[in-house]
Amino acid sequence: MLVCNVKGEFFCIDNVCTHDYGLLADGEIEGEEIECPLHGARFNIKTGDVIALPAVDPIKTYPVRLNDGHIIVTLE
Repeated sequence: MLVCNVKGEFFCIDNVCTHDYGLLADGEIEGEEIECPLHGARFNIKTGDVIALPAVDPIKTYPVRLNDGHIIVTLE
């Protein structure tokens, strides 16, 4: 799992690319998108949707909330 800060709003996504299992934590974040460092697949951090091939399957997202300065992730 990977927690991302997008303009002060926190999101949690799977840390593994659905294309070739690259670790997204090693990738670049630009705006609301994260890029897999292996082959350049891009995902929307907020929705998990695929933005760019070679990935075709979205990544899982998890609900996040803040509580007294702590980030709480709900596992489903």
